[in-house]
Amino acid sequence: MSDLSTLLSSALLDRGFLIETNGQDIYLTDNAFLRDDHGGSRRRQQVGHDQADSEFLREMLAQLDLGGLKKTPSTSLPLRLEAVDQCLAPWQVAKLFGSWHVQRESGGNLIDARPSNFKRRAHGQKISVAVLDTHIALLVKGLSAAGCFTYSACEGHENHAVTGALPLHVGLVGQINTAWALQLLADAKRAGIITPDLSIQGDMLRESQASVESEQRDLGKVRNQAITLGRYLYIHRLRLRSERLLWAVQYQPPISQAADKTGELRLAEKKTRRFRVRLSDADDYAIEFTVDNYKTLEAECRKALQAWLVLRRDSAPAHVSVRAAKLETPHVWKTPWGDSKPVWLKVSPLKAQQHEISELKILTRRRAKSKSDSVETSWLGLWMGIREAFPEDFLTS
Repeated sequence: MSDLSTLLSSALLDRGFLIETNGQDIYLTDNAFLRDDHGGSRRRQQVGHDQADSEFLREMLAQLDLGGLKKTPSTSLPLRLEAVDQCLAPWQVAKLFGSWHVQRESGGNLIDARPSNFKRRAHGQKISVAVLDTHIALLVKGLSAAGCFTYSACEGHENHAVTGALPLHVGLVGQINTAWALQLLADAKRAGIITPDLSIQGDMLRESQASVESEQRDLGKVRNQAITLGRYLYIHRLRLRSERLLWAVQYQPPISQAADKTGELRLAEKKTRRFRVRLSDADDYAIEFTVDNYKTLEAECRKALQAWLVLRRDSAPAHVSVRAAKLETPHVWKTPWGDSKPVWLKVSPLKAQQHEISELKILTRRRAKSKSDSVETSWLGLWMGIREAFPEDFLTS
């Protein structure tokens, strides 16, 4: 949260509500994710992504004892706050920024990554504030307003016994949006916006690994950097969109080394990719094994978990987190997904009397949260996650 956010107008913008002021009056603009007069969303969204910003803002204002919203005849400023701009009390600021981590992130905002689609749209999809983490909402909306398409976001988390520290990050859709995000960061830096802990890594704008692993990690400072950057991008969105048009005409996607070679050379260079996989539970009990492909991964996982039952002499672990490492560097463990969200296996033994042979029921989970189980055991999805975590090792696969 920025230093200016004790003012109601600044606090609402920092929170992700796209507002404008006229004197002491505060308006929610049509840049926000709104509904039309018939109650339908302007653009069909995935389930859970359809709460209008106006509805969510009404809920927040009620909790802050600041009245509600009134309709106006303006199409660009359709809603006005009943409360005028004012300094917020500490408890109001805490209430506004004290929301819990959302369980449905903005993963439904994945737009076609083709450069032609990038050039066709002036800005990304409008996203509901309600499905964005508190301190990342404005950055996601600022990127979208400046024409940078995103697909996922997280405000970062402190150390956890199982998952460890998670970085603040925003996922970027494809090479062209990643390249445009680099231009946006450079533009902000020239304007004096300093974000030392944020950079482009892979297809993400994220907190640096040095910050995540630092013993003096200041996640609040990193979140403030994200809000400051988001505010800058949103305020300068019209200029940035104009510059984006010229930049997009000149943009040439990079040609990968693999794409530049003939099929015969690629075939000659193709080789089995081997990785060390580590399964560990909340008690830090772990089993390691080596895999070649996703079929090997399934077989080895099942053997490891069966061995777990024998060694632990009790029921299978409820949840097992999965990490992977290159075989040459087995001590450098990574989560099998590029956004650092750990893959979990939900494991439960099936009773022997129900089956001829005692088996294990295993469900893959992207996050260890309720109602997030996959409908089937997705070993291929888990293997693709390992490919995503080590993309440089699959260029010729």
